[in-house]
Amino acid sequence: MLGFLIWLQVMYVTMVYGPIAAFLVELFQTSIRHTSMFLPYDISNGVFGGIAPLLGIYLIAIAFMTFVIGCIFVPETHHKKLSDTHEDLPLQKSGN
Repeated sequence: MLGFLIWLQVMYVTMVYGPIAAFLVELFQTSIRHTSMFLPYDISNGVFGGIAPLLGIYLIAIAFMTFVIGCIFVPETHHKKLSDTHEDLPLQKSGN
């Protein structure tokens, strides 16, 4: 099943990149075609493709730090009754 899903994603990518290449070739005149195609395409792929793994590591680090902080500061309530979990909170007095 995983192989089929990977194959499906590859098919979607080829359906997008095939027409893009043909469109870019016919968009510009022949004297500036190479420069006008490779500069924006390669620079944007390098910038966004190069930053994506760094961004992924950053997001995983944030998630891990959040998990650790939650494990340290959230009290364990596994063996307590629900009525006993709010004993340490101050009682709210009504206006009556």
